[in-house]
Amino acid sequence: MKSCTQIENKNLFGVLEDGIFFSGLAALVQLYVQAINSPDMTPNVQNAWDTFVKMKSLGATREAVEIYEAEMASQLNDKLPCDNEVLHRSHQIAFQNSEGYFMTETAGISTNTTEKYLDKLKV
Repeated sequence: MKSCTQIENKNLFGVLEDGIFFSGLAALVQLYVQAINSPDMTPNVQNAWDTFVKMKSLGATREAVEIYEAEMASQLNDKLPCDNEVLHRSHQIAFQNSEGYFMTETAGISTNTTEKYLDKLKV
């Protein structure tokens, strides 16, 4: 039997990285309270979570696109016109950076859920 000092903390997703858990929980609570305070809405935890996931994914997608555009501009600055190989290499690096950002920002959210947002990023 474990004593209270030996029991591991329980948390969502198994890890607490960069406040992802706390920001998600705070957003979930805020959306739920808004629903409680709105006479025409019925509080629903699932709807609040779905709204949080959508907002988080959309925000991460927007930021990832900005990262991609900035990276492409930086890499191709004073290199245009250039051949396809240089353009392709720059695209691969920029996309890897933007995709990495997206994955970090949406860590802990089901990949099935964020897949459609990641697909938009790939287009």
